[in-house]
Amino acid sequence: TQMRERTSTALSDPLIDMSDFGSVRDTRATTTRQRRRYRSLLRRAIAQVASELQLSKIGTPRRLDLAAAEEHVRFFLPKDSTGNLLNLRCSEDEFSARVGTGVALYMRFVR
Repeated sequence: TQMRERTSTALSDPLIDMSDFGSVRDTRATTTRQRRRYRSLLRRAIAQVASELQLSKIGTPRRLDLAAAEEHVRFFLPKDSTGNLLNLRCSEDEFSARVGTGVALYMRFVR
């Protein structure tokens, strides 16, 4: 028989140990220290449930595709008026028009 991997969830492995709360009659925190502790435990439980929810939305990761990554990066690179990548030896005016004045000034400073 196949062994299924056990998945941990907020309900199967809670962050809050219910024995920490005592009996039903003792659940009302009377001291500031107890209230802080209960709030801290509640925050941890909420964070765990929220992170599990986000993780379940992600699904299985896609296989890395170098061609898709190259296309994505190429989209953000500066291009000339015809849509081709901007030549490294273009004029400063053309470079400034495509990437912005701030980047052009920085490049001039670095040179």
